[in-house]
Amino acid sequence: MSCIVIENIPRGTQLRTIIQFVRDAGPIRQFHKSQEPMISLSYPDSDSEGDISAVIAFLHELSAEQATDHGILDGAPMVPGGPRMKVRRAADSDLPRLFTDEIGKGEAKAEEKRSKALATQRRKTDWTGDDEDIAGFVPHTVVVRGAYAPDEMAIDVKKRVREAAMKFGRVDSVKAPESADQVILVRYMPVPGNQDAAVGAARGFMVAVETGQVDAVGEDACAYLWDGEETFEA
Repeated sequence: MSCIVIENIPRGTQLRTIIQFVRDAGPIRQFHKSQEPMISLSYPDSDSEGDISAVIAFLHELSAEQATDHGILDGAPMVPGGPRMKVRRAADSDLPRLFTDEIGKGEAKAEEKRSKALATQRRKTDWTGDDEDIAGFVPHTVVVRGAYAPDEMAIDVKKRVREAAMKFGRVDSVKAPESADQVILVRYMPVPGNQDAAVGAARGFMVAVETGQVDAVGEDACAYLWDGEETFEA
């Protein structure tokens, strides 16, 4: 489950500060009905000097991994000059009931979408093998946020990004959603006979963007794999 716990947030820290800090590791999952970020805060007693703790649910498992194992959040200050945060993966016992209910519903919907995608692909390819084998034929898309400056033309950026993305694998399309500023979507297609090609290409390009190796996008750009559900609002 893609959740983390931050244990030593100074008392008085505003929610928006926590959200800005956490988003360095990736997008936060939202509650389906309210569209509010899935963050649960625990406060000390009013007469206590203790810190705030927070449980956060990311949209992607990779974000939780980067936040903890890769040190993007763990050991980093939430604000300049502030204390270094203690960040760890959330255990099942850390999760509020509201989280487990929401995530359970989301996983069920994702599995339903996956089953439909596999069924569609099976019809197109006359596939008779296992579901796990056919899964590699489904396109994989990398979301790049902060891909270009607001005053740049998206069409020029798409051309640069396509040239950079092609170094990692077979690119099916590069799009800039009109409804979202500074977002580029790069979709990879697998090489025939190599079902893992799209996965490897997408992850390779994503890591290259995250580590500043892709000059075609801005230095502050972040990248992650699209889950098929996220919408791109301006």
